[in-house]
Amino acid sequence: MPPSQTEAAAGSSPFQRLLHYSHLFASVVHGSLEERCLRQATPLPLTIQQVNLLRLIDHRGTHHVGDMADLLGVSQPAASKNVDKLVRLKLVNREVLETDRRSLSLSLTEEGRALIRRYEKAKEAKLQQAVGELSPADLEQLTTALAHVSYQILKGENTRGNCNRCNAYYTEACPMRALAIGCSYLKTR
Repeated sequence: MPPSQTEAAAGSSPFQRLLHYSHLFASVVHGSLEERCLRQATPLPLTIQQVNLLRLIDHRGTHHVGDMADLLGVSQPAASKNVDKLVRLKLVNREVLETDRRSLSLSLTEEGRALIRRYEKAKEAKLQQAVGELSPADLEQLTTALAHVSYQILKGENTRGNCNRCNAYYTEACPMRALAIGCSYLKTR
């Protein structure tokens, strides 16, 4: 059931409600959308972080382990361990580059690409079901509002280094680029 006017009448400020529903939205997207759709897409014991690594590998082929660790927000040993697991599960092909032994050429196997397609299809179907009652204009307005609020919150922060807040959901039209935040996904495009 959508929020009611009684909540506003109960004395919570619009900002408290915004924080409440922002946290609720983030939790629902992570738990109900991403986790459930991952379980629907594969029986393999994968984490959302590992799926994001698959998406990153699909986006960029050659990697330094340190760069992958930075993108995922983990240590270099953790990034290496995740790559090892994806190779063992036959989702990723790995090859050390002769020109730079610190770099790996990583590519998705056909099963890795198929898993990503199933996962993205499951998420899109669940999202379409969730927002089916919204008009295209309302959906666009919601998307624009989320981008605008994110931009406004980050506007006053120290924006040095790479953003990586999209968590492998890279888009050319990312509003964070206007803040001159570095984008790891943009570097190799």
